[in-house]
Amino acid sequence: MAREHHKYVEVPVACLILVCLFALQHYGTHRVGFLFAPIVVMWLLCISSIGVYNILHWNPHVYRALSPYYMYKFLKKTQRDGWMSLGGILLCITGSEAMFADLGHFSQLSIKTS
Repeated sequence: MAREHHKYVEVPVACLILVCLFALQHYGTHRVGFLFAPIVVMWLLCISSIGVYNILHWNPHVYRALSPYYMYKFLKKTQRDGWMSLGGILLCITGSEAMFADLGHFSQLSIKTS
């Protein structure tokens, strides 16, 4: 019942954030990034701490997935679907990197050395 009250909050808040970012866009990506970076860091810290808590509380055996043996078993069992999920994860990682690179938040030195 308590969830019903907040049922339609996520989409308007996301839209408000996007509108604010586009409104601030004329100040340049450096200033918008400087403003938005602490928010992103706080978000990532919250998500990671909730994730670690849930793993430790509900199923600490999930860390077995870091072992190559269990990765092999997973890919052998899931076959094509397993490779598709790994491809999706890779696309998320490279998409995030490309977003920050496009916004100019990587220095020229870090781009040249990679």
